[in-house]
Amino acid sequence: MWVQLGKAWRTAVLIAVGIGVTPAAADDVNTGPADWQAVITGQIEAFRAGEDAMALSYAGRQFRYSYADPASFVAWIRSSGYGPLIDSLAHAFGGYDRVGEGAVLQVVRLDGSDLHSYEALFELGLEPEGWRVHSVVLRKVPGVNI
Repeated sequence: MWVQLGKAWRTAVLIAVGIGVTPAAADDVNTGPADWQAVITGQIEAFRAGEDAMALSYAGRQFRYSYADPASFVAWIRSSGYGPLIDSLAHAFGGYDRVGEGAVLQVVRLDGSDLHSYEALFELGLEPEGWRVHSVVLRKVPGVNI
């Protein structure tokens, strides 16, 4: 469903999928978009509310182990150019693609606080705790949101 994305996005997706995809922790046959979309929404809402520990809890184990201090996790996200994700005003889900056992790519459209629109491509993996965010690729899209 994300096949309409440009060449740079496809390259980023291939890189993201090659990093950090873990085997399913549970039988993911019974999981669907509502399950991983709840994780994405939870993380975005935690970012917006300044709930750093909650935002980190939705991240994959590689992030949870790397950042003992949730505030440093959020500071790293912001300094890496992902401020529009943290400061977004609204989000909506686009297409998704299951890319393997226990792995999914989900497009999320964001209304930025700067009145610009963004698209984020979330890569999630199924871990023992459930779906967790493994990586995000963010890009500004043409136009202004109202």
